[in-house]
Amino acid sequence: MSPDAIQEAASTLAALRTTPAFRLDRLPPACRPADESQGYLVNDALQARLTAAGYGPVCGYKLGCTTPLMQQRIGLDHPTAGCIRASQVFQGELAISHEAARNLGCENEIAVRLGKDLPLSGTHWTAESVAPYVDTVMGSIELVEQRYVMHEDARRANIATVIADDFWQWGAILGRPVANWRQHDLAAHRAVTLLDGVPQGEGLGSAALGHPLRAVAWLANHLATRGRTLTAGMIVQTGSLVAPLRPAAGQTVACNHGPLGSATFRWLA
Repeated sequence: MSPDAIQEAASTLAALRTTPAFRLDRLPPACRPADESQGYLVNDALQARLTAAGYGPVCGYKLGCTTPLMQQRIGLDHPTAGCIRASQVFQGELAISHEAARNLGCENEIAVRLGKDLPLSGTHWTAESVAPYVDTVMGSIELVEQRYVMHEDARRANIATVIADDFWQWGAILGRPVANWRQHDLAAHRAVTLLDGVPQGEGLGSAALGHPLRAVAWLANHLATRGRTLTAGMIVQTGSLVAPLRPAAGQTVACNHGPLGSATFRWLA
């Protein structure tokens, strides 16, 4: 992509993010990223525009398609990464007007917070090698926004654009941070999603690439290919363990992680 095409795509995606009434079918051919690498280049340009629009700094990353469930739903056999902005992170619970966003979905995830910077040293990261850099772990909800006019069978064709747009990311609701997370088997950890108090599904931490910290390691390796690293204080949402829910106005979604806390989202009617 040319620099001008990258900026044109970023401008359109910034308008998509900041204008709730706007939905996008596809980017114009002249500025549509052709593959994932171009999608990440557009995402870089988008981040600069979101910062200028007052969304706050990038404070972490969300991972998409780390679980078989989501890979099958999206039609992609490997993970992706998107940015999380500080202004879109909420603690414990969130209740907002149904008109404030477009058809938000709730994904039940394990999130981690880094306690110190990962060195950018050419290391190939593993679950074991990233573990000493993890400070706290918590249950979370990733809020994903359907900003696109898109049918299920068209998602694969739009994947580069969705990567450019943070892979549907809208916000993160974080449960209480758990410092003694090493006492818990994160792979065997069970998460439950409830809608208005009624269980809708459950999943294990092992769904995220076999272990949530393997998902963090994948992200660290991905960032390293782009000359970047995870830094102290950043959060990482490691992927949806349970099928996403899209509540209706007036409904409440709770993601219960037992010893790792819970997170709640409620649409106000």
